[in-house]
Amino acid sequence: MRKPVSLETRRELSAAVAERYRAADRLGKKAILDEFVKVTGYHRKHAIRIMNGKQVAWQQKPVGERIHQAAVDEALSSCGRPATEFAASDSKRCCRP
Repeated sequence: MRKPVSLETRRELSAAVAERYRAADRLGKKAILDEFVKVTGYHRKHAIRIMNGKQVAWQQKPVGERIHQAAVDEALSSCGRPATEFAASDSKRCCRP
């Protein structure tokens, strides 16, 4: 069993091979893709997207800010306990209209 390739190595490899992949003809692309999939362990379709530049494997989605946090804290504090001590099972008992 082979040792898995590190994430940093996969990033470097995809950056190096992508340009060569885009410039290759159909048979060349197949050979490059076969080798890339074998080395990285990526699913073939995922590797194609990375090679075409349509998907970058290491991007993370931005985390949005909480919009309703103040309103939620106020509603939970009306139950007599701070929001940090509130459990999901308390919602039926505490927050009925």
